[in-house]
Amino acid sequence: MCKIQDNENFSMQLLIASNLYFLLFDYAHRSYSLLIDIKRVLINLKMNEKFGYEVKRHLSDATSIATFMNPLYAGLETCVIGMSDPVSIKSRLINLGLLYGGLASLTKIRDYSKKLFGITKSSREIAKGIHDVLFVGAFVLGIKPMVYLAAGEGDWKKIVLGTLGGVVVAGGLAWPLGRFVDGYRELFGIEETGGLPEIIKKRSSKTKKTLAALITGAAAAATMAVYAFNGQ
Repeated sequence: MCKIQDNENFSMQLLIASNLYFLLFDYAHRSYSLLIDIKRVLINLKMNEKFGYEVKRHLSDATSIATFMNPLYAGLETCVIGMSDPVSIKSRLINLGLLYGGLASLTKIRDYSKKLFGITKSSREIAKGIHDVLFVGAFVLGIKPMVYLAAGEGDWKKIVLGTLGGVVVAGGLAWPLGRFVDGYRELFGIEETGGLPEIIKKRSSKTKKTLAALITGAAAAATMAVYAFNGQ
């Protein structure tokens, strides 16, 4: 009788132990699945954060390049090279489309090129300037002829002069353009680049963004003024 009872107790203990084992296994499995889900969420958040950063930097770079270069190229194309206003305006619009469509991301190649040649925030300004002159000059030389052809310019002399003039202007102003791009990144709060004077760096985020908007608006007004003057 005792033996039968002992067997029953053993069976009950075995059943309890088995159930406890499966409960622990289920708990471990669920905990592991939860950890995997949390890891996936964190990875997605990190990817979204990085994507958001890249988009903001791209928009900042496109805006700063257009702000800096459009008034200069409008004057070069119409007043110096002799292109018609419609062709020049169309080339400006094509450039804007290219910049915001992805071409401004070449600034990432600029960043990589600077890293490749060991140029950092603390490097001498002359080293930064020489790098930007060569980088921007090569870029303009490669793209300008296609832009002018797409804008409807059929005079190859004007295309060549416009391209060479663009190389000279962009190359000559590559250093301030590079600092301008870096400055806009700081104005929009994207990254610290060392491109802003201390008096501006200490201002609030809203003040910095307002300043960037005013500069961009002034550049757009200057570009329109060039065409208005040339059309008289």
